[in-house]
Amino acid sequence: MEIAYQIERLLQFAQKHGLVDELDTIYARNALLDLFGLEAPFAGECAQENLTYPTEILDALLDAGAEKGLFDGEVNQFRVNFEARIMGLLMPRESECCRIFEQPRRRWMRPAAAVLCISIVCSTVLLKQHSCIDVALGALLALALDAAFNRMTERSELPQVRKA
Repeated sequence: MEIAYQIERLLQFAQKHGLVDELDTIYARNALLDLFGLEAPFAGECAQENLTYPTEILDALLDAGAEKGLFDGEVNQFRVNFEARIMGLLMPRESECCRIFEQPRRRWMRPAAAVLCISIVCSTVLLKQHSCIDVALGALLALALDAAFNRMTERSELPQVRKA
């Protein structure tokens, strides 16, 4: 299939699954067109699809990229790297991720991530292994912090975070 059509399908998937905002679609489209060396986007309409995973679309784009000589299609690692480049164009930028962490409702995420990281490091150092207990405890910690912050938000008792 035509590369530009596959790009539109991928953008449609990304919008539907919240990877890109409507405003970011133009940038992502242009970046993908540039990656594949195309001059213009697909001119027609894209059929609405209900895909759970973009595997079919990515496979078509990867095959097209290998055919165009954008990477050596015979080496699986190059294929994986090119797929990461494609998906990287659809991911939010670092500043957007940081903004999400700074939202009042999401402030618990950073300390929870730090505690989970420390617990995994400690269990790795002390026990020389990871376990499903780390993951379960991390999930419980996240749920407990979320419930606590929701209660404090309802009572307006959230601690004020000062920026340095």
